[in-house]
Amino acid sequence: MKKFAAAAIALVMIVAVFAIGVNAEEPSVQQPWYDVVNTNGDTFQFVGWAIIAGDDTLVDFGYRIDDNEPVFGFLQERSQEIVNVMNSDPAKTNGFNISIDAAEVPAGEHTIHVVVKTSGGAVLDVNHQDGGDGYKVVGKGAPTAPEQGGETPVNPGTADASVIAIAAVACVALAGVVIAKKVR
Repeated sequence: MKKFAAAAIALVMIVAVFAIGVNAEEPSVQQPWYDVVNTNGDTFQFVGWAIIAGDDTLVDFGYRIDDNEPVFGFLQERSQEIVNVMNSDPAKTNGFNISIDAAEVPAGEHTIHVVVKTSGGAVLDVNHQDGGDGYKVVGKGAPTAPEQGGETPVNPGTADASVIAIAAVACVALAGVVIAKKVR
C-alpha cells in the first residue's frame, strides 16, 4: 500500500509540473501596426503600435540594426488610444516613435528591426503587417571595422519552460525512487 501511495504522489506531482509548463504561454507580438515608415533620406522613422500576447506585459520599444544588440527607449504612450479602438489589455498595448539618424547607421545596406521588450525580458520583433522581417535601409555613417578574434558565443536562454519541466520531473522521479527504497 505504501508503494502505491508513493507512486500516486509521484504521478500527481508529474502531472502538476507538466500542467504548469503547458499553461505558461510564451510572449509574442499579436498585432503590429505601422502608421509611418520612412527608410530614405537623412532620418529613418518608424511610428506605430503593437499588442503582445502571452503571460508577459509590454515594457519598452526599440530597434536593432541587423543582428546587433537592441537599443531601447522609444515607447510613445498610446495605450489608452489603442485600447479604446482594439479592446486590448492596456498592459500589453502601446506605441512607438523611433527616429534614427542615417549618419549613425554604418555605411551600406542594413536591416532595421523594430523590437518590443517584455517585463520578462523577452525581445520580440515587431514585423510589419505583411509579415516581412525588418526594413532595408542604406546607412551613411562610417563603415564598420572588421571584428577581431572571431564571434562572441551566445548563451542559450535559461527561462525555457520545457527545460524547467524536465528538471522538475527528474527530481520527482528521483524522490519516488528514494521513497520506494525506504518503503522496502
